[in-house]
Amino acid sequence: MKRICQAMCFCIVLFFTHMALGASIGSIVSIPPVKFFVKQIAAQGADVDVLIPPGANPITFEPKPRQIQKIRQAQIYFAIGVPFEKVWIKRIKAINENLKIIRLYRGVVRVPMAHRYNELYGSRVKISQDFPDPHIWLSPSLVRVILQEIRDTFISYDKSHKQIYLANYYNFLKKINSMDQELIDMFSRCKNRYFLVFHPSWGYFARDYGIIQVPIELEGKEPSLTEISKLISFARSHKIKVVFVEPEFSKRISMIIAQSINAKVEEIDPLAVNWLDNLKIVAQRISNSLR
Repeated sequence: MKRICQAMCFCIVLFFTHMALGASIGSIVSIPPVKFFVKQIAAQGADVDVLIPPGANPITFEPKPRQIQKIRQAQIYFAIGVPFEKVWIKRIKAINENLKIIRLYRGVVRVPMAHRYNELYGSRVKISQDFPDPHIWLSPSLVRVILQEIRDTFISYDKSHKQIYLANYYNFLKKINSMDQELIDMFSRCKNRYFLVFHPSWGYFARDYGIIQVPIELEGKEPSLTEISKLISFARSHKIKVVFVEPEFSKRISMIIAQSINAKVEEIDPLAVNWLDNLKIVAQRISNSLR
């Protein structure tokens, strides 16, 4: 009964928020988690389209004609800094010269991608020191910064509903703070610190909670036989029993390594639509592997 009442109250709040905000602000984002952030702040005040759907690879994806039409109609593009945007930001701006580009990463200090490999591949000099790790949306501490940009953007576009955007922002912060404390408690009980993952998406997340990701993929390429051998030795010496994979990447090499160290293969998704629930699921899976 309590849950039913809570659900009814939530629906009523959404209804009146929608009525108060009026026309939706057309917004474009690259990945589903950013849509989740935008909707938490703007609710029904934003009409949000995602360019890269779940399961697609942000590195190789290109917008479809229907998405090009959405870009023409949009008012705001929330850029998160994925490689796709490096190529497409200028093209998107050319499609709609009135489109406002909001770079959500501008208030975040991003770590060079090379740092993600130092634990195991520190001697590799080919890895670029300039390319920043784009996976900032997987860190609760960095998401708090991202939300400030989203909040301020909607307030600047729609000052008459500033209090609604602020209220939504603070309500979402409370949820993040609660989850963050839950994850801190969860990882504080872990004995091991290293987890093996195919693509190095989880560096900022790992930094938040005092753990270390060990990536299989290097510079967007599968590792050589020598590197696979080093990974297997590393995994055995650190008693790693799970290899984490992501939906948009091949599982072939991960399966080979898992079989060699008698480990399980588990999936964790950095692009899941419901960011809050997904991060809890990922944290539980990683923390279980570290105990």
